[in-house]
Amino acid sequence: MNKFDVSWDDVVDSDAAADTLVKSEEKAASERSATIIRQVSSQLAKADTALDLAALPAHRGQRLHALEDVLRTAEETHEGTVREAKRRFIVTGGLALHTIRAEDLWQEKNAADGSPYRSFLDYAARVWGYQKSAVYLLLDAVQIWQELPEADAHLNTSVVKQLAPALREYGADHARRALSRAQQEGDVTGAAVTRALADLRKPEKTGLEGSSEISEDPQEGSSETTHDYVADLKIALKAQRAVWSSLSPETIRRAMDQDPEAAGALLGAIEVQAGRARKRARYRPR
Repeated sequence: MNKFDVSWDDVVDSDAAADTLVKSEEKAASERSATIIRQVSSQLAKADTALDLAALPAHRGQRLHALEDVLRTAEETHEGTVREAKRRFIVTGGLALHTIRAEDLWQEKNAADGSPYRSFLDYAARVWGYQKSAVYLLLDAVQIWQELPEADAHLNTSVVKQLAPALREYGADHARRALSRAQQEGDVTGAAVTRALADLRKPEKTGLEGSSEISEDPQEGSSETTHDYVADLKIALKAQRAVWSSLSPETIRRAMDQDPEAAGALLGAIEVQAGRARKRARYRPR
């Protein structure tokens, strides 16, 4: 047989050997990567500083694995006082969960039965055993910590429950003022934040008050009462602002987490109504 003649069996055997070698090398590389990820995740979760996302892998699958290791380690770490332990969990495990959700990394794995998770909340419940209220409380704490650094020492449950809605609805400046007022009372508690928010609450102004109003009193020489159509527009404006306030990005995200199909349909209907309102508001009689 010519030295260049190769049988089909030889080719098959050669390909099989090459495949085996590649798979072996991939497995070894994967094991090395997993070991490094576990070491980094453990160090990040136990650190006194916040989770450094830049230290995590860029690959989505590996990134999810690393973040899950951080969260798992954070759950098992209970060093220091109760307050210190809670704070450490928020800025490590909480930030890990927040990142898994924000980057949709939970979609990178399937449930134990091989089926995909229906939503982020489904993932959190089936993988971590977290109830919806616990998930949102943790995510709210992370949001406050990210946007209000001065609240770092006050991230207890009652404060988070009062401050997070104000942060979402009115913004960081409003929440910061409420926190500052609560601090003036001494210990920052949920009750103190509630009182501070109540003090900051002002009647909403439409900007249409004043001489533009039409009197509801009967006009001179007329037997009929003039209807205040400008007041109707004020009511419409107030309703639009109420819709805008309730339609925050966080509300939309949470609704999509709970039920993507129903939330998507409702958002579509809201968009249609908004389009109709926009067209009608542009109307000017000739």
